[in-house]
Amino acid sequence: MNLKISTGAASASVALLLVFTSQLRATESAHQAMTPDAEIRALYKQLIDAENAHDLATVRRMVWKSPSALFVAKTKTPAEGNWAGFWGAETVVDHIGELFQGTFLMTPDL
Repeated sequence: MNLKISTGAASASVALLLVFTSQLRATESAHQAMTPDAEIRALYKQLIDAENAHDLATVRRMVWKSPSALFVAKTKTPAEGNWAGFWGAETVVDHIGELFQGTFLMTPDL
């Protein structure tokens, strides 16, 4: 079996392969270059953005699915003790949902 490829077609195929390969390497490098610290910061920013948008569905997806999940927050009134721990994923999400009834904007100092 003889396979004849014109020089133009071969050059185009090689060029396309080189472009694809370089894009793949760039994507892999960008993924590998993200340090754990940068990844945590990116996830934290997603969470803060979702909370500021009062997007409870996104917050729910980000909360650790465990009865050991803990959210420590100020209580509504000083009579409740000023600070409280909210245990369990659903309890955490429910409390955050209650916070969404008010107006707030989180602006962490990163």
